[in-house]
Amino acid sequence: MRKYIISIITMTAVLAWGEAGVIPPQGWTPISGTQYNMSLYALVLDFGGGPVEAPGSTLAAFDSSGQCRGTARIEEGPVGKWYQMTVVSNAASETGLTLKVLDSRDGAIHDIKETFDFVSESTLPAENYTEEPWTLHFKPLTADLTITLVQNWNWVSFNVQQGERTLAEFLENYTQHATNGDIIKSQSGQATYSGGKWYPSPANFRLEPGRMYKLRKQAAGSCELTVSGAPADCAEPLAVVAGWNWLGYTGEAAATVSAIFKEGGFDNNDLLKPQAGAQATFSGGKWYGSLILRPGGGYMLKQATPGTVDFRNAKENAAR
Repeated sequence: MRKYIISIITMTAVLAWGEAGVIPPQGWTPISGTQYNMSLYALVLDFGGGPVEAPGSTLAAFDSSGQCRGTARIEEGPVGKWYQMTVVSNAASETGLTLKVLDSRDGAIHDIKETFDFVSESTLPAENYTEEPWTLHFKPLTADLTITLVQNWNWVSFNVQQGERTLAEFLENYTQHATNGDIIKSQSGQATYSGGKWYPSPANFRLEPGRMYKLRKQAAGSCELTVSGAPADCAEPLAVVAGWNWLGYTGEAAATVSAIFKEGGFDNNDLLKPQAGAQATFSGGKWYGSLILRPGGGYMLKQATPGTVDFRNAKENAAR
């Protein structure tokens, strides 16, 4: 049995649209009657490094108890669009204030990675803020994936990203169970465990979301492997060839086979199968079979034509 745990620090805002534009959600009104304030000048970058500057986007500051201390909508600044905020307090100084931004492009609220301290009558940045406002970034989303491994071969996949970590760092949780000769391999490379280290071949071998890997655990008994990282994008296209492809499911929860999508559609007799159990075959425009796609599972797709696939339909095809 595979377990999947995900903690995402993003929520969807309830928006009201009209002549006034976007109305921030409840709780985004700064406290009133305060004695002190400071000024903050910032721009915000999203996960892809693009600016969050659509009309109505709003930046807000909060104290440790969750009380709002200031809000600012995106507006024109001296060197582009910026958020110019008055932050308020009843104390001359405070530490650990946090920020959130409402991105009006999709109505989502994102936590900001950076935090700041309140100092009465100060500005942030302290100098040259009209030309170089503070650059803020979305706080990375994190997810934990736990997979149960048995002795011998396991078909596995990862719906979280390895990021900048080495293979050993990403699989750190498995080290306590690993023995010399353990292998994790893809269709194009592998890594072998020996003497407390993973030896990849080729040297740039990585574990990518959307790909299936075969992991050979030599020690007797079962164990759990937990990895953490930024969640995979279910809509990220995965290149596939005619013939057999090793695929990993990128959804957050179990889904039926209809979660998989291919540009141009599948062909009759295309086949999707797990390591063991129910599989699915495509015929006449639909999938037949009771295959359930599960986070952490590995699958082999045999198809007649190359192209790209993804799992954009995962949520609407969640397994019941």
